[in-house]
Amino acid sequence: MKGRVFILSLFVLFIVNCLNAQKRYLSEHERTTIIYNQLSAKSKNIVKKLVDDEESANKLMDIADKYYQELAEYRIEAQKIEKKNKRYKLYKKMEKVESAALQYRVEALDNFHGVAVRKYQLFKEDIQKFHKQSSSAKIDSSKSLEKLAHDAFADAEVKVQIAYHTVNHGEQFDIYTRAYVLEQIGLLYQHKIYAMFLAWNMATSKQIDKEIESLLKNEPLNTYSEDKNQQIVKDSIVYKEVLIHDTIIIEKENSGIIYRVQIAASKVPVSMKELQKIYPANSPIHTSIENGWYKYSVGLFNTYREAQKFKINIGVKDAFVVAYINNNRVDISEALKEEKQ
Repeated sequence: MKGRVFILSLFVLFIVNCLNAQKRYLSEHERTTIIYNQLSAKSKNIVKKLVDDEESANKLMDIADKYYQELAEYRIEAQKIEKKNKRYKLYKKMEKVESAALQYRVEALDNFHGVAVRKYQLFKEDIQKFHKQSSSAKIDSSKSLEKLAHDAFADAEVKVQIAYHTVNHGEQFDIYTRAYVLEQIGLLYQHKIYAMFLAWNMATSKQIDKEIESLLKNEPLNTYSEDKNQQIVKDSIVYKEVLIHDTIIIEKENSGIIYRVQIAASKVPVSMKELQKIYPANSPIHTSIENGWYKYSVGLFNTYREAQKFKINIGVKDAFVVAYINNNRVDISEALKEEKQ
């Protein structure tokens, strides 16, 4: 009798584990690793080179972020200066810093474009091998998704060609950003094709759909694990709510490392109406008061690269990634050291 109970318990545990496995989706990193592992040796070498190119583009973005942090500090300094001639000199300096930051961002986005196009072409060729041994229904579904991926990249290419002939760095940045988002969507459609042929679970397929939707809506798909005590108020995660004019101040204790994307800073509270002109997406804007300044940021991420990627997607020119450890603002370099441990 005890033996039967033990076997039944094992069977129940197996079923529960299977159900939990179905509920858990594969992260983007896990999906990328699975796709990479089934590629040919030649394709793997190409991907390795693309990863290096992508890292080079990320480094250019990091340089631009440092310039934008410097610019944010100059803006704070400018509001303290009373003499017009001193303020004018600082403004001229700010113009140079902003111009340099935009140049680095445009160069990085151009590099990201090259990487995305080569990835798309490589995966498109790789997917063809599945057609030889799949049902006609799966092949039709694959072709439909490939059409969506193709259209996204075709639209992106048009925008990139326009950017090539645009002189103003600010306008170039806006156009490249829209192209970048379209390319990320195209690559996600290819992930959906792999999900079908590699038999990924339903949770993963739904997660890819959510990632596509977040890109289309220009909203963050937060990766930070929130605690169980969160309250949902008007589609925003709110813990302590303090109304200053019509701006919601969100305060919350977060343990460990988190990253956000700062979109604005001001000596006085900024209304939600004004903030939505900067960042028009329908998602919560986090507000913190640091050294008498109101700082506004969006998103909540576990890793720097996820925050960096989202920052590119939203297309806010002078946005940059900020880091917190145990709810205290820290330098990005310090957060990265902690993240790697």
